[in-house]
Amino acid sequence: MRRLPVLAFALAAGLSLAACDIKTSANGNFSFDLAAGKAEDTWSRTYKVADKGRFELINVNGKITAVATDGPEVVVEGHRVAKATSDEAAKDLLAKLEIREEVGDSTVRVESRPPRFNGGFNGLQIEWTVKVPKGIVLDLRTVNGGVRLNGIANEVHAKTTNGGVQGEKIDASILEATAVNGASTSLLRSRSRAAIPSRWKPSTAASA
Repeated sequence: MRRLPVLAFALAAGLSLAACDIKTSANGNFSFDLAAGKAEDTWSRTYKVADKGRFELINVNGKITAVATDGPEVVVEGHRVAKATSDEAAKDLLAKLEIREEVGDSTVRVESRPPRFNGGFNGLQIEWTVKVPKGIVLDLRTVNGGVRLNGIANEVHAKTTNGGVQGEKIDASILEATAVNGASTSLLRSRSRAAIPSRWKPSTAASA
C-alpha cells in the first residue's frame, strides 16, 4: 500500500517534465497532452475549376471553412499542425503528412493522408480554408472537426462526424449537410436567415 504515494509522485513528476497540458471538457472529464514539441506550416494551392465542375476536399482531423469569392479560381489553404515529444520530432512528423491532389478537367480533389505506422492522425491536425467562386459543386468532408460555410451560393455537399455543419448567408442551389454523433447542424439563409434543414433544396423550402 505504501507504493501508491511513490507511484503518484513519480507520475506527477513525469507529467511535469513532459510539459503536460491538462485539458478539461465541459462535462468535467480531463485528458493529458504529453506532446511538448510543436511544428506548423501552411499548405496552399490555387486551382482553376471549370464552370459546373467539382471541387472535393477530404480531411480527417481539423475543421473546414468555405467562403465565397468573386475571383475565378479556387484558393485552398491548409494550416498544418503536428505535436510530438519534441520540436524536432514534430517537424519530422509534419514532413510525413501527405496531401494528395487529383486535378482533372472538371474535377479537383484534395485529400489529407496520415503517415504510415503513426497510428493515423495522432498528433496531426489540418484546418482548411477554401475560397470558392460561384458555379462549381463543392464537396467537403471531415471527421474530427466541423464544416463552416459563409456566403456560399454553390451546390454544396458537407459531411462531418464530430463538429457539426454551420453557416451563414447561404444561398446554395442544392445543400446537403450531414452531421453524425449528435453534432449540430445550423445553417442560415442569406435572405430570411431562417434555419435550413440538414437536407435542403430551394424548390422545396418555405418562402422567405
